Amino acid sequence: GVVAWLRVWGGLARGAAEGWRGLLQERNQQGLLIGNCMLYLNYAANITVIPMQAFQNFGTTPGEIGLLYSAASVVGVVMSPVAGRFADRYGRLALVAPATIAAAMGCLGVAFLSEWSHFVAAYMLWSLGTSMLSPALNAYAADIAPKENTGSALALS
Repeated sequence: GVVAWLRVWGGLARGAAEGWRGLLQERNQQGLLIGNCMLYLNYAANITVIPMQAFQNFGTTPGEIGLLYSAASVVGVVMSPVAGRFADRYGRLALVAPATIAAAMGCLGVAFLSEWSHFVAAYMLWSLGTSMLSPALNAYAADIAPKENTGSALALS
């Protein structure tokens, strides 16, 4: 019962740790991990900074902030498949730099712009960048992973 279950899961955990250890020794995987860490920090900043910035600088209501997030979600839903197709056609890394630049410019715009319409445009640019970056990094993770560690590589990314 429980002992057998613990043995199975313990073996799987050891195998995953060995797979990750091997993956993390590869330079491309290290770069990918850094890129994904930046993307996750970006998401955290987005969740915490946008409502405070919008309220403090523009006096937005919770409904307006929700509408802003909804618009950004639409950008992500529409652009992620387009970005995935672009990454398939031109290469994963060809999309990483422009997507990172777009996200960074949007993030900086959100921090420094003082007019609501410019703030919204910067936030949409930020959303566009992240919606392009995520599929490129995930596809790159699958591309560079050894076939026997594809699942581990995707879990790591």
